[in-house]
Amino acid sequence: MTGMFSISRMEIKKIFDTSTCVFLIILFIATIIDNVLYYQMNLSKSVELSGNIGISLFIIQIYFIYLGSNMIGSEFSFGTSKMVFSSMFSRSQIIHIKSVSFLFYTSLYGIFNILIGLTVQLIIGKHFSSMEILSTLFSVWIVYIVYFASILSVGIFTISITFNRVYSLITGYVLYIFLYNIGIQIVERDESWMKTIMENTPFYIASDGFSTLYYNINDIIYLSFFSVVIYIIGLYIIKKRDLK
Repeated sequence: MTGMFSISRMEIKKIFDTSTCVFLIILFIATIIDNVLYYQMNLSKSVELSGNIGISLFIIQIYFIYLGSNMIGSEFSFGTSKMVFSSMFSRSQIIHIKSVSFLFYTSLYGIFNILIGLTVQLIIGKHFSSMEILSTLFSVWIVYIVYFASILSVGIFTISITFNRVYSLITGYVLYIFLYNIGIQIVERDESWMKTIMENTPFYIASDGFSTLYYNINDIIYLSFFSVVIYIIGLYIIKKRDLK
């Protein structure tokens, strides 16, 4: 158990590199801009208590794709895979520990999102009941977990095949950003079978729900099932392959 906690702490420490510092600075600036624009231009947002909307939420999305695609991809790209996976724990156990650590870390951004939004609301004089705050906090927290879990599973699956973090990053951005943007155009303009297919792809549902900070129960079940299946397949392939 102590060894697992040590690996988990090490993974969390590894997250806080230069790229994370740059991300946090950009996120801070974007969050201020988003909230200023929201109140000056009377814009709308899907969750009233959310503090990250628009630009800042998109930046978080980009960062999550980077983390999910890079979680074990960096070990293969930098040639440290043999060292990382050669320990008292099996490959599966190490990947599980890494996954839980990253899920915990990314879910904190959901909590921070609501805390920022609540602070802004209190500053301007609005008040909410404790139940409303807790309910919103929980629902947004779930959105962050479900969204990142889907990205993480795709990242692990891609790495299991390519052993290259660049390919994993490209795949993540193509599926969750590029394909989603195409999907928006199809859903808005097309009434054919293409619209039905696009609306039911896990990548479209995941990105669309994250952009609005809302998944219904069917979305959560569907994305959770997709994530678990892809995660298991990727894990199985990694266990069977020779490490570089």
